[in-house]
Amino acid sequence: MNHYVMAKAGKLPTTAQFTRALLVRWPEAKVVQLNDRPGLFALDFTLEERGHRLDGSLRRDRSGIAFVKTEPIAAASLAIWLRSLVHAPTVLQFFDEGHTTSVRITRQLTAEDLAEPFLEET
Repeated sequence: MNHYVMAKAGKLPTTAQFTRALLVRWPEAKVVQLNDRPGLFALDFTLEERGHRLDGSLRRDRSGIAFVKTEPIAAASLAIWLRSLVHAPTVLQFFDEGHTTSVRITRQLTAEDLAEPFLEET
């Protein structure tokens, strides 16, 4: 299932900031800039988290990240990390493809806390 992190447009790090921070945290991550291609996303990335492959894309308008067919715990881990990069007043929501479950990402949550409601769906 696909999962998403969303905020208001322009509230997530810039493509350059996101890429730098991602490669510091996950040096083995693969990042592909999509600047020369039209579309919704500015970059794609792939990494390993908690024993799972994590494929994601950062929206061009810096409003969100899409995780494609990723285990909830892996996507939740990256979402918690993203929370640490975004100013505290910014609301971040983590939700599934059907928007059947949505959780506000706070600094107090762990990846396990965030993933739990999504694990119950599978």
